[in-house]
Amino acid sequence: MIEEINIDEGYFHNIRAFLEIPEGKPPFSTIIICHGLTANPIFPVDSDSIYHEISKKLTEAGFLTVRFNFTMNLKEDIATFHIKSEEHDLKEVMKELLDNERVNKKRIGAVGHSFGGTILLLTAHENKRLKAIATISPKFELGEGFTDHPWHLEAQEKGYFTHTDHQENEHKISKEFLEENFKHNKRLKKAIKKIKAPLLLIYGTNNEEEVAESEAIKKLAKHAQTIPIEGADEKLSNTTSLTYASRECVKFFVEKL
Repeated sequence: MIEEINIDEGYFHNIRAFLEIPEGKPPFSTIIICHGLTANPIFPVDSDSIYHEISKKLTEAGFLTVRFNFTMNLKEDIATFHIKSEEHDLKEVMKELLDNERVNKKRIGAVGHSFGGTILLLTAHENKRLKAIATISPKFELGEGFTDHPWHLEAQEKGYFTHTDHQENEHKISKEFLEENFKHNKRLKKAIKKIKAPLLLIYGTNNEEEVAESEAIKKLAKHAQTIPIEGADEKLSNTTSLTYASRECVKFFVEKL
């Protein structure tokens, strides 16, 4: 069963969330799902194949899941959001879960994809309620390594950069996203070192940058379990890759929660 809820006090507006509730008697072990860049109220997470499939597999295994849209400000057709806003929204989602009688407060985990994985890496050591964290293709470099990145160069020229989502749709994201995130580069590296909870890193081998970032995270979080998926890209656009990643997430949380 899927239940849509609205959570007050999001950074820009209320947070749209979806609880996927398993069969059985509550309270349930619960997994928060943190999306990547362009799943939000305009590009909703409930229709995105990656998060839908991960949620489905976790629910079939007996977990309650919560998929939610990080909030954003949309002015004309340019979206504004960043680390600060997404950290805020994640905290509000956690507050909502702790007030929900169907959630087992002692067994809460989280899985984050791409930038959603970065948010988890930044906050996991501070959030003692998160007992296990899985990341899929998390972004690691937020600072100097982005200076010559095409996104940064485009943002300096136009005031925004263009991001292509999983369905190959193009979206404009304000340069504030990059400028705000740069401030957290050193903090991210320190935060990863402080993670004590079980940590899973899933990444595709189809992109050298993605492999390098995952290896850099592993050096900082030596206890992390790594699963490279041969030939997969960051978007898990191959159905086989998505199925495999979802299955590995389930195995991880069944073992660690």
